[in-house]
Amino acid sequence: MKKDDRKQTQGSKKLAMYFSDLVRNANFVRKLKQLSKLNKDEERIGYYKDWTPEQQKEHDDANDEIPRIIKDFEKVKRRCRKMDSKAFKKRLEIAQEYGLDLYMLQMVEAMFAGDQKRVKDVDFRCGPLEICCLNDRQYEQLYEDHGNDLMWLWGDRRMEIVAFPISMSINVNASKRDVLDYIEKNWQKIEVMLSESREKPLRIKKRKFSQALIDFVYDKQGLKSKDIVKMLDEKFPMHGLAYFEINKLISEEKKRRNRDLSNYA
Repeated sequence: MKKDDRKQTQGSKKLAMYFSDLVRNANFVRKLKQLSKLNKDEERIGYYKDWTPEQQKEHDDANDEIPRIIKDFEKVKRRCRKMDSKAFKKRLEIAQEYGLDLYMLQMVEAMFAGDQKRVKDVDFRCGPLEICCLNDRQYEQLYEDHGNDLMWLWGDRRMEIVAFPISMSINVNASKRDVLDYIEKNWQKIEVMLSESREKPLRIKKRKFSQALIDFVYDKQGLKSKDIVKMLDEKFPMHGLAYFEINKLISEEKKRRNRDLSNYA
């Protein structure tokens, strides 16, 4: 799909405004500068030949260990495939053809057998079967020690899980209406899950003036209001700002650039 063909969602508009705020925010810019310094420190370390013997040994030990871990993981996958029974392969076939996971299939089997005790048991263990389900990615993949995921080898994956802590699995049989209905009826639960990472959802107000105009005025804050208005008349002839509104705009922008935009804002 071409970039221009994509429909802009409310979320993408919100993020665009959020990024615009971040690059002007004093607290965030401070962290970016700290990161920039750390990046330069990493670059100064140089290549392998420039490292100390201790750094080279640490690098060599990791280089020796990681391939063994990956090889062992591949071995586990091959063994699991060999251990797949005929019954499991049939379950997998049904999952692919009918969109039934293990618990859904157990429910259908119990219903087919007319075993109400088993039906109640599956319902008790799994709860109401849904066409969508929520996944707490941070808990399942970062905090729980399952030992079944190699994502710790990829920093970008870990960062993604921290930034997107909740995911939703959508069954192959779901429709748009099903998904929207599920979100609507489970939004309170989603908010609770999200609150473990962020106290409040991100709220970005739409600006009355363009960011270019606001930046122009903010950068001229040392000048008198009437001088700024004259400059605005030339660069933004349709600005509509009066003298007394200039100081108010600068004051609001200053507050905006110094507010806390972190996870707990």
